[in-house]
Amino acid sequence: MEENLGGITLVTVTYGDRLVFLSSLLNRAFNTEGIENAIIVDNGSRSDLSLLEAEWGNRIKFVKMGGNTGSAAGYGAGIEAALKTDARFLLLMDDDNAPAEGSTFILFRELIRLRSEVGNCSAAVSGFRAGRSTHLKRGRAAFPAHSNFMGFHIKDLPYKILRYFDSKSKVSDPPSETIQVPYAPYGGLLAGREVFEKNGLPKKDFVLYADDWEYTLRFTRSGGIISVVTNAPIDDLEQSWFEGGRRESIFKQSLTKGADFRLYYTFRNHVWINVNMQKSSPLLYRINKWMFISIIYVYAVYLNQFPRYYLIRRAIRDGELEKLGIDSEFRLS
Repeated sequence: MEENLGGITLVTVTYGDRLVFLSSLLNRAFNTEGIENAIIVDNGSRSDLSLLEAEWGNRIKFVKMGGNTGSAAGYGAGIEAALKTDARFLLLMDDDNAPAEGSTFILFRELIRLRSEVGNCSAAVSGFRAGRSTHLKRGRAAFPAHSNFMGFHIKDLPYKILRYFDSKSKVSDPPSETIQVPYAPYGGLLAGREVFEKNGLPKKDFVLYADDWEYTLRFTRSGGIISVVTNAPIDDLEQSWFEGGRRESIFKQSLTKGADFRLYYTFRNHVWINVNMQKSSPLLYRINKWMFISIIYVYAVYLNQFPRYYLIRRAIRDGELEKLGIDSEFRLS
């Protein structure tokens, strides 16, 4: 069995003023997890990244993007740079998450096992992120069915209602097993270089949000396997803008949370995925879309949030028309 973690290169993307998060990630990766090298994509960072260079020297390599180009271009540049080195494995991490102690070795051990079963080009593993692994519940995957719309599907209503009222159900208590999933976030994704060479780079014109879903769904649709290793936790050092209480619906969050540019790219890109990668029944898709829009309209009336409602409708239209790239009205901050 391969057990040399020195073959793993960490790839992460940073922007804005996030040095405190990035420093925590590197400290854990290097001092606790035994990772030797890291590629850091400078996506318009305002932090003094030379402080990291002074601390870690040639263990880190920077890729400068010249501004905030979005996560898709950022991770694409990081993956491309890592593949130009002798890295045998790539571990992707957001700059605001980090592996819990021992998680990297657990992930690596499971990856080696999976590679022996399905081949080096078809195996990837992902750590368990309690706050963002809401589709994993009680030892099973509960992902939306095909022809869903923004995760909404009439077929899933009974399950969603039961989950809503089940006070004993806690996302933070992961099932003690490995679960195969159709897609996964960048943060905590580990695979051999063969996977990234075969799968290519993230879709740049997604800009940000859902580009990791498209990238990993592309991999599984071509026969790849992604296993979430639930005893390899990944700590989120910062809460996502789209995370609220367990009982707060996507409809309310969409109308009341986050900057407009975040909402626009989130909806546009997810709708693109729904249409181009998940729509097996046009009729079911239209039904789910109609129900979703009807429900969010009722919320908009109740909350008096019509500007956000019309922004969502525009994002939906652009996603269905495949109007991607950076929108002139929604520049990245």
